[in-house]
Amino acid sequence: MSFSIQTNVNSIVAQENLRVNSNFQGQTIQRLTSGYRINSSADDAAGLSIANKFRNDTAELTQGVRNANDGVSQLQIMDGGMNNIGKMLDRLKTLATQSASDSFTGDRSVLNKEYQTLVNEIDRQSQAIGLSTGGHFAKSLMVYVGGGTNAAGVSDTLNGMVGLDLANSVVDSKALGLRTSEFKASPAVGTNLAAASNTSLANIVTANNADNGVATFELSGAGFFGLNISVVTMSSDTTATLTDKLNSAIQAAGNAGGASANALRTANIKANAVTDSSGNQQITFASSGSAFQATAGTATANAIMGNFDTTSTNPAKGASVSQSVQGAAVGAGASLNYVNLKVFVDGAERDLNVKLAATDDTDGEFQAAVRGANGYAALANLGVTATVDTTTHKLNFTGNSNQSIHVEAAGDTANTLGFGAWQQGTAVTGGTAAAPGAAQTATMTLHVDGTDYNLSVTTDASETTAADVLGKVTGDASYTALHAAGITASVDGNNHIVFSGKAGQAISVTAVGDAGNVLGYGVGSSTATASYGTITPGAALNAGSANDKATLAFSINGGDKILVSVTSTGNLGTTATALQAAIDANQQLHAAGITVGANLATISAGASTTNFRMTVESQSGTLNLGLGTGVSSSATYRAVDHAAMVSSAGSSQTGLGAMNDVFSFTGLTNKGGASGANADQQVISFGAAAADGTAKSTSITLNATNGYDVDTAIATINNGLQASGDPTLKQIVAVKETNASGTAEGIRFISSLNNFSVGVGTANNSTPEISAGMFDGTAGATARQGTTVQSGNSGAADISTKDGATQAVITLGNAVKQLGVAQAAIGKGQNQLSYAIGLAQSQISNFSAAQSQIRDADVAAEAANLTKAQVLQQASMAAMAQANSAPQAVMALLRG
Repeated sequence: MSFSIQTNVNSIVAQENLRVNSNFQGQTIQRLTSGYRINSSADDAAGLSIANKFRNDTAELTQGVRNANDGVSQLQIMDGGMNNIGKMLDRLKTLATQSASDSFTGDRSVLNKEYQTLVNEIDRQSQAIGLSTGGHFAKSLMVYVGGGTNAAGVSDTLNGMVGLDLANSVVDSKALGLRTSEFKASPAVGTNLAAASNTSLANIVTANNADNGVATFELSGAGFFGLNISVVTMSSDTTATLTDKLNSAIQAAGNAGGASANALRTANIKANAVTDSSGNQQITFASSGSAFQATAGTATANAIMGNFDTTSTNPAKGASVSQSVQGAAVGAGASLNYVNLKVFVDGAERDLNVKLAATDDTDGEFQAAVRGANGYAALANLGVTATVDTTTHKLNFTGNSNQSIHVEAAGDTANTLGFGAWQQGTAVTGGTAAAPGAAQTATMTLHVDGTDYNLSVTTDASETTAADVLGKVTGDASYTALHAAGITASVDGNNHIVFSGKAGQAISVTAVGDAGNVLGYGVGSSTATASYGTITPGAALNAGSANDKATLAFSINGGDKILVSVTSTGNLGTTATALQAAIDANQQLHAAGITVGANLATISAGASTTNFRMTVESQSGTLNLGLGTGVSSSATYRAVDHAAMVSSAGSSQTGLGAMNDVFSFTGLTNKGGASGANADQQVISFGAAAADGTAKSTSITLNATNGYDVDTAIATINNGLQASGDPTLKQIVAVKETNASGTAEGIRFISSLNNFSVGVGTANNSTPEISAGMFDGTAGATARQGTTVQSGNSGAADISTKDGATQAVITLGNAVKQLGVAQAAIGKGQNQLSYAIGLAQSQISNFSAAQSQIRDADVAAEAANLTKAQVLQQASMAAMAQANSAPQAVMALLRG
């Protein structure tokens, strides 16, 4: 063997073995101290990959078990809530059974109050546990537990889901059948369309032959308002064949396209032929999920809905569906009298300037005078007819069922036509005129009661005063005819040219060609001075004695009466001041600019006021305001609809007072002063809870443009609710109904929601005595406006009667069965999750064992390896020491 100084091979071999043994010892120590056989991918890459998957699956399953346990806990909460609802059903059954017995002698309304309270409590608790209609848990739920594998094309993620079907576990009052989910509009009680009845369909067709057999119904609901459904009825029709026709018409209307048609189709309204408990054959309208109103549009439809003409000798004749406005009885006038009647049809104004003679004293003469008035032809073209009833002697304006009509009167100081002794301004006053200059000829056109009078007025620099200009006006040849018509030209104290007429005359003035505005009525074609600016008291004006009292009624822009009282001082000047103060104290009159002239000589309105009227309500002592003896009457007469209006039973509705009445409504008419200041305005707010319990709200503002009558207000409200975009609020509908006393139209709100609220704001210019806009007009109302009204609950059974209680007993039996179905679904879900938890726990155990088998260290084997490594390391170090000392032997040779 050779010796080498340069390379110590033995040392290298010893070093390598020492490194290997050291690594082995380090790996063994790491395994013993970490407990893992695989501490890095270098230890066992394949094994680590498998172990990591097992560890990841275990983490997933561990959280999945928590999810499942949370689900079990939630189901236990639901189960407890259902048990409590079951107890309430037991109590409801007890109450209903007690009320259903003839032996009960107490007050069933007391039982009914508790019954209704418990039904509402069921709704509250079902919402609290998430199982109300549309509730958080009332659907198919997926609880992720994990541990699934890919199979049959389904991913491991989906196979790791546990499905709980709670869609049929809803336990609110509607799901349990305690409230109806069907909304039904039924005819009047006792209506019988059977062939043997006096009011059979055949008799109805014959009795209402003016309709040519056409039966028209208007349907209104969420998203559709006043949709006409028309069919032709025949004497051979039965209730079954007529419902087929109606359903075909409803289907056609629903398929017509557009938002309203789509909403009608969604409402799923059906006509049904039914026979009531007395054997009467009837036709009803029903919807499976939407509150709605059915209104008769023809007399034939009115009869089908059981609304008959009680004045007719034919029992099958339907009541007229026309809109009708009626005043008091007509009477002979004291002298030649001009009466200005404003008839508003769907918001459009038509002026009738009625000329009455003192000799007019019969119904026919009064009717002829109204029909002969300028403007009547245009009114008749709109379908509105004026008649004087020969029995009641009252003037009527009658229009179509879908028209909105109201009437105002002025100038009838003796109340000859029965629409009130109101007065309006009869003078037109020009503005400040310029001094005449170069010669010019202007044409003044005066429009008086529908007739035009043209005055040719030539002026030049020689006319130096207003009186000189007036002479040119009155000197024209046409002025004679104008004066004969009752118009007089004069100059007032401000040197303005004034054209004055008689009470009730309507006057307007146009000036053309007055380049220098010499006449004060504008330059060129700029014209039109309002004809209602000033009222001038008559010669009977007298301040009376101190402390004499008078009450005046004002109407601004067709609004209702505004009462103002004044106490005389015995002096016209100071009494005028006192009246002005009383007027200024009223916001609406102040906004209208009502001004009392010196010594009560005039009463006028601001330029922004298009129409004001006034009358005397009362005056005492010798005080006489020169306005005639007033007749206390409405300022504006509004039409009443005689059509049957049936809101669907089962819907939640607003109802006021003991008679469950509608909201009263007075048109908002005052557009205010400059820039609309102090204009009529009212905020109507709505609130309801969504299916998940979230509070929803919106508000709609009515004013003189969108709420001038009940029809426009309803349209504005419904459009606003639909525009809110909220699915909950869109289920609230405003409908028109006649009030409980049958004297006026009002507004009711209906909905398929369980309940909702309507807030009625205080309208500008509304007073406790005279309300503007929507208000509670029932007797004993604590407040007319500024209140919130909660709707009645939707469709809960009423056990205040024996029959209602008997039906409730049956309903509750079915409710208990439905509750059992819901509880079974909850119990099934609990068991399902329990089994899923068991599998997941087993998977966790097995995955953990598998991971341990692969990755965990064998402590006994590693302890032996550690001993082995220690021995090898010591041997390696000793051998390396020997190898390092071997080259020393070479030095011995060199020393030799």
